[in-house]
Amino acid sequence: LGGDIQLAAKQFPNTNYTWKGPNGFTSNIPNPIISNATINDSGYYYVDANLVGCGTSTDSIHITINSLPTFELLKTLDTVCIGNSKSIAFSLTGKSPWELVYNDGIKNDTIRNISSSQYSFTVSPTEKTIYSFVSVSDSNACLANAASIQAKDTIVVNQLPIADFTYSPTHCEKTETTFTDASMPDLDPIKEWYWDMGNGSTHTLYTNAPIKEIYTNWGSYEVRLAVKSNMGCLSDTAKKPIAIKSTPLVGFKSPSVCLDGGIAIFKDTSTSPD
Repeated sequence: LGGDIQLAAKQFPNTNYTWKGPNGFTSNIPNPIISNATINDSGYYYVDANLVGCGTSTDSIHITINSLPTFELLKTLDTVCIGNSKSIAFSLTGKSPWELVYNDGIKNDTIRNISSSQYSFTVSPTEKTIYSFVSVSDSNACLANAASIQAKDTIVVNQLPIADFTYSPTHCEKTETTFTDASMPDLDPIKEWYWDMGNGSTHTLYTNAPIKEIYTNWGSYEVRLAVKSNMGCLSDTAKKPIAIKSTPLVGFKSPSVCLDGGIAIFKDTSTSPD
């Protein structure tokens, strides 16, 4: 479709040619050309060759005009988490198998023997990439180029969120210690927080509200936090040690005191196990 039809008859001297065909086509030259052919130009073409003094010979040829293949993206903008892959899906018309040429901004790549009109391929960009489609051809040898396709798919790369947190400066056993989220998203907000308090307690939260934890025993713990964004981008795990202080053991000694002006001196015997 859109190409030229080259008709050809064997040429003899002293011969008159008459062509007739679809869409009102006529010509009196042996090798006429029909430019910018359309579907209406499909059908039988007949040629009469009249050799002066020898009579007329007739022949015919059937020509089929095939439509150009078409290409349509299902999406023209998408986002992927860095380190992950994304499918570029599209639909085709024409006669299978197809061959598709696309460009990732650096080089052309070719996908051959596409047998299904609904197809996708996977890409793994590390930065924002615009995929443009150069051409598509089908088994009829019909070629649609970039000018007729005019399709581009932009894939934006979302960096992983960065998990981080702080905790209250006072942290003793058997009292609440407050942990506050300080994570940083990239393109989309954080939607899930995965806490591991280091004492066997874990929490999956859907808000970044401060979390309070009571450690029943003093000692050193490692607290971990990972976060996930709306798109499903999962952070690396943030790890921080925390030293939970022991509760002091209060004590004192009282001396023997004499009456009538005696002074008592008390001795502190308080201790801290840690």
